[in-house]
Amino acid sequence: MGSLAASSLGCKLVRFIVDKVRVLGGLSTGGFRDLRNVATFGKIERMEEVEYAARIDRLVALRRARSALDAEQAIIVHELAGDPMPYHRAPRPELDKQWVREEIACALQVAPLTAAAIIAEAGELVTRLPDTLALLAAGDITMRHVLKLLDATRVLPDETVAAVQERVLPRASEQTPAQFGASVRRAVLRLDSRRDAERRERAVADRQVRFTPCPDGTTELWALLQ
Repeated sequence: MGSLAASSLGCKLVRFIVDKVRVLGGLSTGGFRDLRNVATFGKIERMEEVEYAARIDRLVALRRARSALDAEQAIIVHELAGDPMPYHRAPRPELDKQWVREEIACALQVAPLTAAAIIAEAGELVTRLPDTLALLAAGDITMRHVLKLLDATRVLPDETVAAVQERVLPRASEQTPAQFGASVRRAVLRLDSRRDAERRERAVADRQVRFTPCPDGTTELWALLQ
């Protein structure tokens, strides 16, 4: 019964965003409707009747639309994380943030710990990587590109992050995520002026372990260790 109530609250939250938010980072409520229609607009119903080139074009359109949706999700998640829900107030601010995390987890159908990671990534993207967010919203790069940059710059100071972003973005739309990741690593090594010992200390402090449930009843373990 509790999970059903949480699911209901999550649906109410999504409807609240769509109905009430007018502009989030340049994306209007009209944009919500347009992006919801991407999956059906231009959809190929009968593959045998469509030329090969048209199928490729459709893949490109879907990839760009998916990137735009990922950008919009990051903006919404970041706004929610800093704006407590209008229909609930916890006695302490830290509890209010936990409640928002649970709502986001419900809305995205992920575990609370995964939602916490999504919130952190959205915050980094919106506040420290605005140019990267703009490319994602335009469909010029994918979320896999963004994660490469986020992972490499998480422990860097703001001015270094800005310099890395400026250096690697001009060619990002022409690169695969792996190629982009290599460019990011080279840029970080060139632009990060901190001493090696300090960089290592920050990296050690950023160690983490993630558990991801798999559909076959097993669990995937990811760890960043010393």
